[in-house]
Amino acid sequence: MNVVLVNPPKSRYDAEELAPPLGLLRLARVAHDLGATAHVEDYNLLWHLDPLLQSAFYDTATQRLLDLDAEIYGFTSMAVDSHVALELARRVKERRPDTFIVLGGTHFSSIADRVAGAFPWVDRVIRGEGEIPFEEMLRDRMGRVSLSGASATEPLYDVVRFPSYFHINPRRMADLEAGRGCRFKCTFCYSPAHYQSVRNFPIDAVIEELSRLPALGVRHVWFVEDNFLNDPKRAVNLCSAIAQSRLGLTWSCYATFPQISVQIVEALARAGCTEVFSGIDAVGRDSERSFHKAFLRGKTPLEVKTRWMVEAGITPTYAFLLSPPSHPAGANFVPTACTALEARRGGAETLLNPLNLYAGTAAQSAYAPGYVADGLQVRLMMDVPDVVAENPFAAAHPEMFPFHTRYVGEEEWRAFLTLSHCLSTLINTYPNTLAALLDAKAIDPVQVARKTLERFADWPRLTSMEGRRFEQDAGFFVLENLVIGSPASPVLEKERGSRPLSGQPLALMT
Repeated sequence: MNVVLVNPPKSRYDAEELAPPLGLLRLARVAHDLGATAHVEDYNLLWHLDPLLQSAFYDTATQRLLDLDAEIYGFTSMAVDSHVALELARRVKERRPDTFIVLGGTHFSSIADRVAGAFPWVDRVIRGEGEIPFEEMLRDRMGRVSLSGASATEPLYDVVRFPSYFHINPRRMADLEAGRGCRFKCTFCYSPAHYQSVRNFPIDAVIEELSRLPALGVRHVWFVEDNFLNDPKRAVNLCSAIAQSRLGLTWSCYATFPQISVQIVEALARAGCTEVFSGIDAVGRDSERSFHKAFLRGKTPLEVKTRWMVEAGITPTYAFLLSPPSHPAGANFVPTACTALEARRGGAETLLNPLNLYAGTAAQSAYAPGYVADGLQVRLMMDVPDVVAENPFAAAHPEMFPFHTRYVGEEEWRAFLTLSHCLSTLINTYPNTLAALLDAKAIDPVQVARKTLERFADWPRLTSMEGRRFEQDAGFFVLENLVIGSPASPVLEKERGSRPLSGQPLALMT
C-alpha cells in the first residue's frame, strides 16, 4: 500500500520557522511500521523551490500527487490553509475516484461533523491526536488486526530531505514534542478539545530523539507542544538532561507566563534555549472574563519576567489578542496595546493578533455570531501565498474557515484590522518613542495609529509588506509632529536611524 501525506503551503516570504512537518513524519512512521510505503509531500517547502507551484499551484500540485499513485492521501492543515487541502483532495478524487481521502489536524478535527455534508469527496476525518486512529484506519484497509496503542511515535525522517529545508531556512530547524496538551483551558484555543489529556513524554525518549538531530544537520529545535511548562519541575529536569547531553543545539519553546520563574529561566538558558513564546493574550477584566485567562494578575510584573529572560540571553515573544469594538473584550483594546508596548520596550518581541473564533471553541459558542466570507484579514495581516489567501469554499461555509470570514459588520472589521495592523507596525518600530510620548503627553499608541491611518485612505488595498512600509513612513511623520518640544523628540531621532529603510523587506508579523 502507498500512502501520501500532504502539507499545504503556508508562508510566502518568511521561512524562519520552516521545518519538516512533525505530525506527518509521525504518521509516516505508523504507515512504514505496518509495511506501507509512505511519502510526505510538503508544499510549505516546495512552494519556495518550484516556480511552477507559484505560477500554477493546483494544476502542478495535483499532477505531482497523482504521479505518486497512492491508495491513501492524507491531508493536514493549520486552519488558514484548510481550503487548499480540500481543493487538492477534490482534484485527486475527481481524477482517481478509487483513492481514499483522509483529513486530520486540529482544524479539521474541530469541523469533522460538517465535513462529510459539505465536501463529499472526503472519506474520513480523524479527530484529535492522529497516531492511533490513523493506525486503526490503515490496519482496517490492509486487513490487519491488533493495535500497538502508541499515542506518539518516532518521526520517520527518511521521507524528507533536510538539506532542502536548510536551503530555504538557514536556521537548520526541526520540530520536536516533549509532551502534548496544555494545563490551561483558554476559551479561544483548539487545544482543550483536541487533546484528551495533558501529558509529558519520558525525558529519556525526548533526549534520544534530540540526539538524532545533529547528524541530520539540525542546529535549532522548536518544542512545538502547547506548553513546555505544564509541569515546571519536570521541565527543569528535562532542561538539565538537555544540558548534560551536550548536543550543541539551540532551541525554542511555548511556555505559559505564570509558570515562568527565575529557576525556570536559568534552567532554560543553561540548556540552550534562546526563544520563549508566551501567549499573554488577555489584558483587562473584560478580556480575562471572555477568554478565561488572567496571566498578568500574578505577583511578578511583565517587566520583571521579561528582564529575567533578556538578561539570560532568551528572547521572549508575547502574543496579545485584539478584539473588535462590538466584542465584549473590545473594551480592552487600548490597555492591550499599552501592555504590548511595555513588553516591546523591555526587549520582547510582540505579536498583536486579531481575535478569530475557531469552530468548536468556547469563545465561539459564547459569542454565537453570524459569519460572512471576508478575505481581508488574510490579505492584510498574513504572509501567505495567493492560493491560501483565496478561499472559494468560504462563501458557502463561512463558519468553517475562521481566517477567511468575519463575525462583525464589514466597516467595523475593516477599521479594526487596519488599526491592528498599523498598531503592530508602530509598536515594533518605534517602541521607545511611543513610550516616551505616553509618559510625556499621555498620548497612547492607539491614538498615534489612528492618526497614521489618516495619512492614507485605502490601506486594505496594500499587501502586508507594503502596508508596513507605508505605516513606518507615515508613522514617523505623525510622531515627528507629536513629539515637538517633548522629551520624546531625541528618542524618535535615535529610532529613526535604527529602523529598516522604506522599501526594504520587513519580517511579517502574522
